Amino acid sequence: MSFLRGNPAKAAAKHEKRAREHQERGNEQKAADEWIAAGRDYLKIPNYPRAYDAFIQAAQFYLAVNDANRETAALFAAVDAAIAATDFEAAAGALTQIARIGTRKKNNQLLLRAYAVQTIIHIAGNDLSKARESRREALKMEKRLGRKKATLPVYQVASAFVDRFIEGNTVPDDQTLPNRFDESENVKLVISNLLVLHNDTMKTKLKLVLGKEEVKIKERVTGHVAFSFSIPVQVIETTLTLPSNIACLQDPKIPEKTQRKFKLPFAIEPRLPGEFDVGPFTILLQARHQQFLMKSNIVPLKIIAAKPRLNVSAEPTSTPHSQEEFELLLRVENDSHGDASDVVITITLPPHLLIKTGTLQKRIVTLHPQQHVQFPLFLIATKAGNLEGIIKCDYKGASGRSRKIEEKFSVKILPRVPKQKD
Repeated sequence: MSFLRGNPAKAAAKHEKRAREHQERGNEQKAADEWIAAGRDYLKIPNYPRAYDAFIQAAQFYLAVNDANRETAALFAAVDAAIAATDFEAAAGALTQIARIGTRKKNNQLLLRAYAVQTIIHIAGNDLSKARESRREALKMEKRLGRKKATLPVYQVASAFVDRFIEGNTVPDDQTLPNRFDESENVKLVISNLLVLHNDTMKTKLKLVLGKEEVKIKERVTGHVAFSFSIPVQVIETTLTLPSNIACLQDPKIPEKTQRKFKLPFAIEPRLPGEFDVGPFTILLQARHQQFLMKSNIVPLKIIAAKPRLNVSAEPTSTPHSQEEFELLLRVENDSHGDASDVVITITLPPHLLIKTGTLQKRIVTLHPQQHVQFPLFLIATKAGNLEGIIKCDYKGASGRSRKIEEKFSVKILPRVPKQKD
């Protein structure tokens, strides 16, 4: 029954009033029918949020009378009203309720359809993380049904959108998408808008390039990602995936304006040797208010261990005199980017320097890059003058090859201070 056909606002109010009266009397079936009628009249005004609420109410009463078909129809009408209001979150919520019907009735085709449409709605609403979740649920339905039965056109196009806009893959040359859908006009409109973007970007690839294929530890490596579109796009966010042993020294600078061509430079620094993959480079883009993700290729990078380089020295902590004990500080430093192992430092004293405390040989298991070790020797000189000794250092690099260095050191010994007589 319809009231006041020429005035949908009054008709909607009348249907809503009747729905509440039937609700109070416990007549769920008539209450549901009146809510459906109210929703249709709200669409004519148009008042899409009120129409959505009315269809949701109708679905709840059809659930109470166990009328799954009408409950499903009411919820799909709610999806349509939410799309018309550009409330994609509300549309996705109604589709979740439809999925519950599919679970109750063990209707895998309905579940597949609900999750496929929900995936598309989330993409249109720029909620890509939820689109992934809906896609995962749809994949579960595909496994239950088998590929031969999972042939819904809306599922096929939802899969293509996820592959393109979320996974960032290039469209295969042999890919053909359905052009007919058994969906409402509003859902078809959402699909057609995304199809336009899909076709505009289908041949675009993000190309990740590194300046070198083989580098040493701590060696700065520059690179860039380049891409071009047939339409202007805006870069919203960038993410470069790196293994834990490679640090990002310079993040790509995000362009402020929309462009068709981009080249985003960056710089990285390896910290450990080995062969690792750099990438993918993921970019969140926006075109015509629609956001989507794209991913680049992965580039292998070989990192070789840097050769260690050690420096040794020995200096007194004060100006010594003959016949007086003094401290000689021996220091070994690794000023390279490579580890040194099995380090053995041996000091040879000149004839007129005698050791009082300490050892003339020092062993270090590993001396890391930019690390230094120092240890004291307490000596006494028996003669004044410039006394010269020798420091020898044996160590190994990452290759296991032995290396040797030898340095001279000099200590100036002042004449003995005479004792004052009492």
